[in-house]
Amino acid sequence: MPSFIRDQSDFARLVQIGTTPESVTLEFKKDFGARNIPKGTPERDEKRREESKETARDIAQFANTLGGSLLIGVDETKASSTGMGVASATCRVRDVDDLRRWVDEAVTRLVVPSTMSYEWVVLPQLGGGAIVAINVPASAHLVTVWDREQHTSEHLRRTHQGKAWMNPDEMEKHLMNGSRAAYLKMQSLMERCPTGEASIADGHWIQHGSEPPERWNPVGPVKLQLTDSESFLLTVPSNNGLHAVPAPYEVIEGAWLGVDGKINVLLTKRLLFRGGIIGLARIG
Repeated sequence: MPSFIRDQSDFARLVQIGTTPESVTLEFKKDFGARNIPKGTPERDEKRREESKETARDIAQFANTLGGSLLIGVDETKASSTGMGVASATCRVRDVDDLRRWVDEAVTRLVVPSTMSYEWVVLPQLGGGAIVAINVPASAHLVTVWDREQHTSEHLRRTHQGKAWMNPDEMEKHLMNGSRAAYLKMQSLMERCPTGEASIADGHWIQHGSEPPERWNPVGPVKLQLTDSESFLLTVPSNNGLHAVPAPYEVIEGAWLGVDGKINVLLTKRLLFRGGIIGLARIG
């Protein structure tokens, strides 16, 4: 789950010049250089067109992965040991309004859907200028970079090594991933309920031998933890101790924040206590 940069304290906590590397959820960029090419420069339009497409790629890569922050105004160097970009200096963006027009135009012209959301944060610097953080949430739908003039479509994802182009198999998996929406929903709820306390909407059940199960209440709060983009973990307390129950996101039928501040989760399977072990069991 990305830590978005929304103010100066976030920047100071998450980015240390000289040591912080780029990651799946963080990229550094000095600027989009071609946007400042003077008029009359040979091949200016072609260079600006390609830079605009690269801008769209920078946004789309985060949307198709876990979300993340694109930091403009932070230069990078490649670490010789890993080949990864490391924050090397702050550069300061002097024309923030023009930069925003550039980014908004690239998204509107080249990103599908162009209505995808992203957050624009300006961090003013002493002596003038600013660092700009573009926070891009993960999208439940596949985001495309579509060049209408060249009739090309690109689908990108973010890795620790930078942008990567999806092959047809990766695109198919992304399109068919029905659990991604549930994962993103749970991310949002965890931000609003950082303790991860949860209520299982269909209740907890106990079964003795072959008898029909009956409802059972745990001795303490159930905790929810997002382990990765494929599965989550429920920790359920009983008189025997804590029971860790891993589950894929596909078993989540619905989730919402209750009036008590807990995350309410409706599962397609029952949380069943049987033989001293808690696990998921098919309903019916």
